[in-house]
Parts: sequence; structure tokens; C-alpha cells
Amino acid sequence: MFAGSTIVFDLDGTLIDTAPDLTGALNHVLTSEGRDTVPEADVRHM
Repeated sequence: MFAGSTIVFDLDGTLIDTAPDLTGALNHVLTSEGRDTVPEADVRHM
């Protein structure tokens, strides 16, 4: 049992603004694959 531990996933940004973190993760993967990165404004619409 994990008493006192909480993990929250808020991928749609209703609780916190997760777009910068998601953009960073996406761009990391894109860069590692030799692809162009995307701006945060585009990620917000995905």
C-alpha cells in the first residue's frame, strides 16, 4: 500500500498548465529522431 503517496496525471491542463512539459518531452523525442521540433503553441492545439 502507498500510504500518503499520490500521482496525478493532468494531460489536458485543467489543473495545471502541462503544455510546456509536454512540448519539452515531444521535442526531445523529435530531436533524437532527427526531426524538426514544434512550438508550444502548436502542441496546445494537439
